Amino acid sequence: MKTKLFSGINAALYTAYLHDGAVNYDETARLAGWLVEKGISGLYLCGTTGDGLLLSMDERRGVVEAVSASVGEQVPLMVHVGTLATRDAINLAGHAAGLAGVSAISSLGPIYYPLPWRDQLNHLSTIAEVTDLPFYPYLFSETVQGQGIPAVLDSFAGIPNMAGIKAFVQDLAVHQAIIAQGPDQWELLHGHDQSLAPALAIPGVDGAIGSMYNVVPEITVAIYESVQSGDHARAAELHRRFATYWLPAVQEGSPLTVGRYWLNRRGFSMGEPRLPKRFPPPDAIQKVEESLREAGFDILGGGLP
Repeated sequence: MKTKLFSGINAALYTAYLHDGAVNYDETARLAGWLVEKGISGLYLCGTTGDGLLLSMDERRGVVEAVSASVGEQVPLMVHVGTLATRDAINLAGHAAGLAGVSAISSLGPIYYPLPWRDQLNHLSTIAEVTDLPFYPYLFSETVQGQGIPAVLDSFAGIPNMAGIKAFVQDLAVHQAIIAQGPDQWELLHGHDQSLAPALAIPGVDGAIGSMYNVVPEITVAIYESVQSGDHARAAELHRRFATYWLPAVQEGSPLTVGRYWLNRRGFSMGEPRLPKRFPPPDAIQKVEESLREAGFDILGGGLP
């Protein structure tokens, strides 16, 4: 039973491309609809997986409009608006807030420029106050290491409409510290796909946002449901199977580009990655396919046993 807005498995949606490299809005929306049919609880738009920082402002608006029209009445949408310039993020947030299903805004901190912590927070706060929607900043391990968890939580508490954290951290002790020291009403959304089941088993972790959930939503939804029902043995077994998918993807290239390859194999016209991303070379893809065959992991069946 969903207790918070983004409880469950939330796919960080891929953006599809046409043969000429332009955004394929129809196919992006079709992927969103298929994921909802597979049990995905929500969608995260124009983040790292969705190439948000590689898209133009118009393309980002177009992706949000297409997905909103397709599934906005079915699942909550969180829109990532992070950009190099704060004013561009403000414009993206204002646009997204008027579309069906858009239930939250998210953003990276400022990138490229080595700004002091106070200016990073000002960037996030200026974006967050543009709308009345709940706001979810990214949290990276580097931020925790540089500022410390108490300082991060105190600072985040001052962000307007602060509703939760998208935590892309591998150290699950950070999650436990956030739960122990942060406000109860905040959502904690795990962002590191490779530790999905262990993270979901922590009381207080509400859900997860990730890229691999696009490719095999079946097994990742089953992991979440197993944890929720208290069947941690099944969750652990499913997670071991899930690892047979992502381990070779990490070893032979970027999980993001390997995921795009597999979505093409699952019947979607995802197109080539947008540069500077590229598909791994054919020999690397062959190694990934051989690894999955040896493990008995059927991508087309969603990885379920």
